[in-house]
Amino acid sequence: FERPTIALIAEDIDSFRQEKAQQTDAISDLLAQLDQLSDEQALAMLQQAEERD
Repeated sequence: FERPTIALIAEDIDSFRQEKAQQTDAISDLLAQLDQLSDEQALAMLQQAEERD
């Protein structure tokens, strides 16, 4: 086992939760920014992204 004790497994779980919380915060921030855009601005951004890909 990589993490043979409950305490070490708990540390891994806590680290995982913190990483996911940071990701969730970043997604929430992006959604809030997106919500502030007009439909035209959002479409323009999507078109620019498609052109880059």
